[in-house]
Amino acid sequence: MRGLHPFAHGEAGRAAGGVSDLVCLADYVLVEADGAKRLPLKAHAEHEPVIPACAGRTVCMVEVDGLGAPVSQTCHRPQRFAQLAGVSVDDAVTPEAVVDAVLARRNLGTSMDMAPIVVRVGPRFTAGVDCHAVVEIVRGHTLGRTHYEGSALSNTAAPGLVGGFAGGVLEAILHVGGTFSAR
Repeated sequence: MRGLHPFAHGEAGRAAGGVSDLVCLADYVLVEADGAKRLPLKAHAEHEPVIPACAGRTVCMVEVDGLGAPVSQTCHRPQRFAQLAGVSVDDAVTPEAVVDAVLARRNLGTSMDMAPIVVRVGPRFTAGVDCHAVVEIVRGHTLGRTHYEGSALSNTAAPGLVGGFAGGVLEAILHVGGTFSAR
């Protein structure tokens, strides 16, 4: 595996040919690509994130530091985050709000003329009306299926079977930043 070049903050984007020239330098080029004005969370504008054409894979990451704090204090573009998540700027940020804001699962103006192919996720979009395709998100045999007309299945909010089990309580035995030792 070829080595990785540690670029200083923002330096990769200013490289002579941009990110596309960096892909020949290493097997993997990781780019932290979107600033949030030093806040843990960000609501993307319509034109964001800008993804280079040479990108082979994108990974969405969010900081958990913002969970539990008010949207107004922890999010870049708090009004947009609240709109995307369906919450108030005074509400505490929850994991569900982050998922709704990142996936933009509410139709806030998506239309088929926004790009040559517009794909949305979940039941709040209709293929052939506000997008070209909708991806199924409900667990089961249709998960990941692409609909080219109509909508995805509605979320039942009922947990599905995983390994023969459904429901239950997840108990944290170690908190983020905690330490542990092997027995």
